[in-house]
Amino acid sequence: MNRSVRRVMVGVAGFAVLGMTATLAGAQTDAVKEKQRLYRDDSYWVFPRGHWGDVDKDNAAGNQKILAPALADGTLVGYGDAENLMHSAEGFTHANWWQANSWAGVMKVVEGFDKGGGTAMAQAPDAGCALPSEPKDVPAAIDAAITGPGDKDRACMKALFIPEARMMFVSIGADGTPSYTIQTLDDWIARVKARGHNMLEEKQLKFHIERYGNIAHLWSSYALRSDGKQVARGINSIQAIKEAGGSRVTGIMVQAESATAPLPKEYLP
Repeated sequence: MNRSVRRVMVGVAGFAVLGMTATLAGAQTDAVKEKQRLYRDDSYWVFPRGHWGDVDKDNAAGNQKILAPALADGTLVGYGDAENLMHSAEGFTHANWWQANSWAGVMKVVEGFDKGGGTAMAQAPDAGCALPSEPKDVPAAIDAAITGPGDKDRACMKALFIPEARMMFVSIGADGTPSYTIQTLDDWIARVKARGHNMLEEKQLKFHIERYGNIAHLWSSYALRSDGKQVARGINSIQAIKEAGGSRVTGIMVQAESATAPLPKEYLP
């Protein structure tokens, strides 16, 4: 059974419509009143674990802007959301719902989200940023995330990498001494954005995968072009994890080819 955290808000009117009634001691009734009909909207979603914090923030914003006012003015009789702490690959990670005494009340809230008050859970994830389903598809996803103008939108790259991901760039000095620079994804995006509209194109040339359970290591040779001209070649050592929503990058170690460290033939296509 899935464990979950649930948050529920119910208005005063909600107790009556759920059929909860009270009578004075000794009072008698000749007929049982028919329960009032309820109308409900339920939504189920799957989000990568690294985005759960963002979902919580968006839920809170949507609750405050749309759902809480709708409860206060009587449009809704209740609303809530849930987060699965343990879920299967086929199950949902988040859910939300609201209910009203009329279908018009339910649809009024739906329209409120459609007009721009919605949360991440009120809209389907951008299909253009779908995560690779298997580790073998990660290299192509990295190429797509990097390739384009330096200042292009990097939303898909942020979806592909976990928030804690690091990129380590290793270089060899003229005297053969190695050094390295570590960057967060935001650091890398800022550095590349400074290039403006200059085109970058990265292509993974050849790779192999070592995998165990939900973790994978991809050893990949790459070529990098700037405005159509090859400017670098080297090795990407990529760490990936398979989550409920797909495979994501946890870190990359990069070393570009140099005169003292040319790429071996077996790493070339």
